[in-house]
Amino acid sequence: MRKKAMKLLSVMLAIFMAFAAVPLSGLAGIDLPIFRASAVEETETEISGKLGTKLTWSIDKASKTLTIDNKGQMISFSTTEAPWKNYKSYFDAVVINDGCANVGAWAFSGCDNIVSVDLPSSINTIDRSAFSGCGIKKTEIPYGVTSIEEFSFEGCEQLTTIELPECVKAIGNYAFKGCSSLERVVIPDNVKTIGYSAFADCSSLERVIIPDSVTDISACVFSRCVALSEVSLGSGITSLGDCVFEDCTNLSTIIIPYNCTRIRGSAFAGCSNLSKIYIYNKGCSIDQDAIPITAAIYGFTGSTAENFATKYGYNFVSIDTPCEHEYSNDCDNSCNKCGEIRDAAHSFGGWTVEREATCSQTGLQIRTCSVCGAV
Repeated sequence: MRKKAMKLLSVMLAIFMAFAAVPLSGLAGIDLPIFRASAVEETETEISGKLGTKLTWSIDKASKTLTIDNKGQMISFSTTEAPWKNYKSYFDAVVINDGCANVGAWAFSGCDNIVSVDLPSSINTIDRSAFSGCGIKKTEIPYGVTSIEEFSFEGCEQLTTIELPECVKAIGNYAFKGCSSLERVVIPDNVKTIGYSAFADCSSLERVIIPDSVTDISACVFSRCVALSEVSLGSGITSLGDCVFEDCTNLSTIIIPYNCTRIRGSAFAGCSNLSKIYIYNKGCSIDQDAIPITAAIYGFTGSTAENFATKYGYNFVSIDTPCEHEYSNDCDNSCNKCGEIRDAAHSFGGWTVEREATCSQTGLQIRTCSVCGAV
């Protein structure tokens, strides 16, 4: 017994000596939350503190504003609680000063006291769960943001509008799920993917326009959006995911664009008021439970849509008469009715400087179409 105890003591001593021999500089790349937070200072007018060497924060009690200064990447708060969360009753607005490259994961999650957020132009990503469960009513995402990560605004029940910039290319899983007051969202022309349940349970959302750039709409993206009555699907969509519009009970008509080759299971299940579904791809594959039996299927004679309708007892209406194409403007290259592509091009002017380059961030130049305003 004594030999075992001595052996255990020797092992523990060896481990201690090994760590003691490592200089602190050797730990620079290791995520050690215990070293991050410094002491919080509080006066009659202000509460302030630091996180590491880059981030400082302060709460002005009079204006109830939390201000954050951070140069470069903000840390993730997945393992460390953001210190300002202990003082939620002292602020309802957040201002992040210029120079910060991202909003760290879980930085403000659960802060239902926050009603407004001011983000700088230097921000390029909003990380996982950054604002989930906040009381934000509206916010403008900076132009340089390219990705809205998963759960970013999930459960922000007071959020009514969100402005997404043209630079955004991806909207992550659950990004806006449960934003029950969200009435309007404009998805930018450069977005390519919309993640799983990204707008699920947005019960006030009435209108959605999916741009032609989107090729992938994941499962359940708009499920249970019970107020949704108008949907425009872009010509780039090649398939609709499982349950993508499930239980959208206010949706009455939907046009499936020309390039869509697959409508997956339960895509429109529970859409009790869906009366018309137009399918323009003659070879589109349709899963058996994708469309409610109450909907009439409009398609071409001899198409898979007609075969599906005949096999499962749906009302089928032929659309063999050529479509009278309609376009939003001279630059629009896909028909608003059937989604068929035509040759069209923007009329871009010269480049203008949107943001000057600095030591901490890259510069940004843009050019605008003189016809439709696309950037």
